[in-house]
Parts: sequence; structure tokens; C-alpha cells
Amino acid sequence: MIAQCCVQHTKCGPLQAPRLPTRVIDVHERESATVHLHISDPDGEFADYLTLSYCWGGEQPIQTLRRNIQNLRNNISLVELPQTLQDAVQTTRLLGYRYLWVDVLCIVQDDPDDKSREIAMMAETYHNSTVTIVAPNSKTVNEGYLTQRKQPPFFRMPVILPDGEVGEVGIGHPCQWAHFSWELMPLSKKAWTFQESLLARRIIYYGPYEVLYCCQTLGFIRLLPSYIQYGDNEIASLSDICCSKDKLECWSEIVRQYTLRHFTFPNDRPYAIVGIASALEEAWAQKYVFGAWSDRFLEVLTWFNVAGVPFHSSLQKSDRAPSWSGYQ
Repeated sequence: MIAQCCVQHTKCGPLQAPRLPTRVIDVHERESATVHLHISDPDGEFADYLTLSYCWGGEQPIQTLRRNIQNLRNNISLVELPQTLQDAVQTTRLLGYRYLWVDVLCIVQDDPDDKSREIAMMAETYHNSTVTIVAPNSKTVNEGYLTQRKQPPFFRMPVILPDGEVGEVGIGHPCQWAHFSWELMPLSKKAWTFQESLLARRIIYYGPYEVLYCCQTLGFIRLLPSYIQYGDNEIASLSDICCSKDKLECWSEIVRQYTLRHFTFPNDRPYAIVGIASALEEAWAQKYVFGAWSDRFLEVLTWFNVAGVPFHSSLQKSDRAPSWSGYQ
């Protein structure tokens, strides 16, 4: 399915391999008990790679720091990685790819200059990856996502099978996508993950009930037979947004969804949406300034608190953006 998308879906991106980010994890062969941190050729190194969108959920048991980066370049034992990262390595191997980008290991966490530079490139990192692995239901990096899927709620009843054995069938009302939306998942509450999913060319979504595939052309589709009903492209793709005729309404919905999410560090608010804004600047041929657009500037300034409830503490007045910006 991924190979078919790469060849046939023009909306989903170019055929040629992308330029690797500064660092990626080399997952080695399927049977290997180790991986290592690969430093890409600064003059340009091109290869397919996967990205991971997940919840940290607190302090990380392993991360790249200035004091241990050389050790991680030599060798990382799989058992040292938290479960979600182990699952991502396994997924990357099973899909036949060599490289995986994960923020906690591919950004030097105690180097402010490196963090600033790599965060500025995160939108490009996710947009250029061949596939983004989304782990929406894990609250922490220790939970993993390759677990037994939950069964959707339905009534179970016994039946006699043709061979005389007693089996079981489930009867349930067809469930709409909204009931199983990632709006209810832990990952949907994290602001940084908003653009990670929206900018991704292709997604493998490890949901609570089943695994889904999504690309810019097909939208979300099931990989296995299921009685859950999904709307066609219920979540707008970046390509659809770029082609939207009502740009202001489209942007207002993006901002609405974005501002419902939470930040560990409130000062990140103007930056965790900049990748989407940059893509729309190019598509719409407009200037983006702290949440406002040049051709509809006055209209954008009329924003207000639709919910009528007190702002989250991270939205209180600060010097991170002009006073008229929604990022205050």
C-alpha cells in the first residue's frame, strides 16, 4: 500500500528519496538486538525514513545528551529503549525501512542551539518522511502501541459452527468515525503532535480498536475488515487545506483545534504550528504573522474566545507574541 501510494498518488509526494534529517536511528536488521544513532552526511544524504508521533509522558528513560551522544552513535541496546520506541523500531524493520526519526534521540536535549535548530526543522522532518507512525492511545513512552487491540462495544452471542463447535459473533450498531476519533486519545491533547499528523504524507495509525492507514489522497482507510464506519477524508489533508476556497474559515478551524491542545512549555505556542503556516504561506501566496494573514489581517484580529470559558494558564499575557495575537 505504501509503495503503491508513492508511485501512483501525486498528492502524496515525490518519488525520490528525501534528504535525511541531521540524525536518524539506524534500526539494523530485523533480528538485531541493537540500533544506533546515525549522523547524516552534512553535504546531503538521501534515503527513506519513518517518523514517530507519540506522547513522552514525563521524564525520558533514555535521551541524547552531549555527554552520551558518542555512545549512542556506537550502540543502543533495544532493551534500554522504552516500549513505544521498541515498537517503533520493530514497525520500521517489518515495513522494510532502515531509518527512524524520534525527537528524544535525534535532538540533543541539553544543547539549546541544537534544540532550536532541530525544532525549526521538525515540520520539514515530518513532511518529508515516508510514513509517520502515530501512537495515539499511549499516555507515556513506556506503554507501547503494539498491544492487543480493544474490542469495540457490541453484544456477543454463541453460535454453532459448521463443524459442530461453539463459536461467538458480535452484534453492534455501526459506529461512526467520530466515536473513535483521536480527539479522545492522549496524543490529541499534545499541541506539538497537531502539525506532525497534519503535515505527514502517510500515516499508520495504531488506534485503540484497529490499525488504520492514511495518505493525502485516500484519507483514513481500514487495513482489515471492520464494522466501524469511517467518513471519507473526515480529517482534512494538508493538500485539501492548501486548496481551500474559504481560507479564513479553514484557518479558523485549524486555530480552534490547535488552541484546544496543551503545552508543557507555553512559550512553544507560536512555534508548534509554524510548519503548517509555512506550507500555507507558499500555497496561498500570503504573509503569515503570529496567527494572522496579510490579506485578511483585520478580520483575523477580531478573534474571540468562542467557548466563553477562562483561558488556559498557558494563554495568559506574555512577551512571546504581540498583544493582538492568539498566541498570547
